[in-house]
Amino acid sequence: MIPGSCHLAPGRWEPAIHAGLERMVREHGRSGGQWDPHHRPLATFDWDNTAILGDIGEAVLDYLDERDQTQRSLEYERQCEEFGKPVGYPWAAYQIAGLREHEARALTLQVIDTWMARGKITFRPEIRDLIAVMQHQGWEVWVVSASAEPLVRTFGQFYGIGPDHTIGMRLKMDDSGRYLPALSGPNTYRQGKVQAIDEIIGRRPVFAAGDTDTDIDMLRSARYALLMDRGSAEVRQAAEAGGWWVQPPGW
Repeated sequence: MIPGSCHLAPGRWEPAIHAGLERMVREHGRSGGQWDPHHRPLATFDWDNTAILGDIGEAVLDYLDERDQTQRSLEYERQCEEFGKPVGYPWAAYQIAGLREHEARALTLQVIDTWMARGKITFRPEIRDLIAVMQHQGWEVWVVSASAEPLVRTFGQFYGIGPDHTIGMRLKMDDSGRYLPALSGPNTYRQGKVQAIDEIIGRRPVFAAGDTDTDIDMLRSARYALLMDRGSAEVRQAAEAGGWWVQPPGW
C-alpha cells in the first residue's frame, strides 16, 4: 500500500478476492456512503496462520523447549489429541504462567526474532496491507486469537494493532502481577471467539478472516468472510456453504 492510499496492493491475492476486498473496504469505509464514525465497521482477524505464517503460541513452546530442555510441544500435542483443542489451547497459554506482562512481552520479541531468522514464522504482507487499508478507511480492526493474549498483543504491534484491540486467551494475574494458569475470560476456541467478540467488543464483525476449524464460528458470524485455506475439508465445506472468499494454500 502506498502511504496514505486507500487501495489494496494486488500482492498474491486471487484477482477476484482482491477486487472483492477492495470493494468491501471502500463501500463500508470512509469512501462509501455507509460509514458512521460512531459505528465504524468491525473487522476481526485470527492471528496464527492467518495474519502471519506460523503460530506464535506453538513457537513459544518450541523456543522454551530449546532453551530449557523441556518437552512442552510434545505435551501440548498430547493434550490436544487426548483431551481436544478446547483443553490443549489453554494449556499452551498457561506456559507463560509466572511471568509478568513485560517479561511475556520480552519473551515474545525474542521468539519472533529467533524464529523469523530461521524462517519458521513470517509476516503476511498482504494481510498487513489489508489491515492498514481498513484502518485508513475508518474500519475498527481487532485480532481474535486462541494463543495467549500477551503474545498476540506483542506481535500485533508490527501490524498496527493496539493492545486494546487484541483478544486472546486472557490469563488471571496474582497480586504481584504474575500470570496464573487460569483463564479470566472466554476460551477463545470456536464459539468462544464469538462469545469474546460479543462480551468485549459488543457487536458482530462485518468482516472476519481465519484459517482453520477454530475460526469457523467467527467466520459464520460475519457478513463477509475470508478463509486462508490450509487444506481442511471441514473448513472448506463451511466456506462453500457460506459463500466465503477462499485464498488458496501456498503463501
